[in-house]
Amino acid sequence: MLENIINAYENRLREAMIRSDIEELNQLLADDLKFVGHFGQVITKEDDIRSHQSRDFKMESIVINSQDIYMIDAAVITISDVQLGISIGDQNILDHLIYTRVWQKINNDWKVIRGQATQVK
Repeated sequence: MLENIINAYENRLREAMIRSDIEELNQLLADDLKFVGHFGQVITKEDDIRSHQSRDFKMESIVINSQDIYMIDAAVITISDVQLGISIGDQNILDHLIYTRVWQKINNDWKVIRGQATQVK
């Protein structure tokens, strides 16, 4: 079932983000990725990879409150309500975000092609 496959890809992505696993992120993110962060900045694949390489920013934890998966033609959309623990320098931050990701099959592998995060207050 496609929903189980996408859920597994979402899990791989979360684990790669926490581990700053550049190789896995490179596999899961499309080359032309555009992601709108919760401050309105447009992030490319290169930006995302660079942020994990720099180690200035580290994802410590990602707790999923809920996740919905929608199949639309050749794409799959996930909407995830998460508690995100990050550290920036010596500052630890706990954030509540809603992530929307668009997954598309590229060369027989699912990749994130677009995404967006909204901060929940």
